[in-house]
Amino acid sequence: MRPFLENCTLSLYHPDLKGRWDDFISIAKNGNFLFLRDYMDYHSDRFVDHSLMFYLNRSLIGCLPATRIGRTLHSHRGLTYGGLVMHPDIRLHAVLAITKRLAAHLRDSDLDGLVYNPMPHIYHRLPAEEDLQAFAKLGGQIVDSKAISVLRAGDHRDLFSNNRRRDADRFRKLGLALGRSNDFGAFMTLCALHLSQRFSAKPLHTVVEIRALANRFPNNIQLYAVHNHSQMIAGVILYCNALCAKIQYLAHDDLGKKACAVTAILAYIIDNILPPNTWLELGHSVGLAGEFNEGVFAYKESLGARTIEIRSYLLSPLFPSA
Repeated sequence: MRPFLENCTLSLYHPDLKGRWDDFISIAKNGNFLFLRDYMDYHSDRFVDHSLMFYLNRSLIGCLPATRIGRTLHSHRGLTYGGLVMHPDIRLHAVLAITKRLAAHLRDSDLDGLVYNPMPHIYHRLPAEEDLQAFAKLGGQIVDSKAISVLRAGDHRDLFSNNRRRDADRFRKLGLALGRSNDFGAFMTLCALHLSQRFSAKPLHTVVEIRALANRFPNNIQLYAVHNHSQMIAGVILYCNALCAKIQYLAHDDLGKKACAVTAILAYIIDNILPPNTWLELGHSVGLAGEFNEGVFAYKESLGARTIEIRSYLLSPLFPSA
């Protein structure tokens, strides 16, 4: 394996490589619009980018979105997840070489390690868990695990609980307007109030940021809302990829809660927006302090969502380099 490893090289991402990076993300078997530089770099003032590009015999075979915080590398601290983005033709032995080369880079850069948050498999265009197998073979440590709620478009109605069926019936009788909206300002105001009152939290994005991102990615970032006349009473921001969409934000006011508007929006998205047999990720149910929110998790299950596990890993620079 040593000659093969010597043919595996890496380089730090530089803005001059934006075109090559984005082109690779668009064809990768686990690419995602979050990894395009026009999305990743919106908060470049908050994070020190340390993204890496891996080559085999000078051909680009992998990209690692990553940020550096102190002496620790994270993939990715500023995004929901990161992980190695891989060429469709990559093989396990190549990913093993990448992982060893990465360990050598950590040593050479005086980094303590890499905290690695891989993309959930439901986003993959092709199976793409060679990285997890490489970590296992090299003694990677599991440092965290979360339960992620997901449901599949096309079969969710049969899994609705009786309460969710009653919610849908109640909403229909009210005759409220439901559809796509471009009023991100009204929604983010609603969302900030909702998060503050329910969770003592605030949105990760500012109004200016989410508007800018939605303008850059209108097919990927979509807002669906319920209005009572001109007043937005509930809304959901949806992040769309080819095989899986994610609920990025949801919020309602008191009237929206009484009208069961969020349930209605989610049902609308699944019935009318998502292609059949694609996935909708509802995220984890862990609060800012690390506590599991059983009520939020139970609500997701009542919509028909079921659980996948997402693990976080630690790559040590002490792994063998060859």
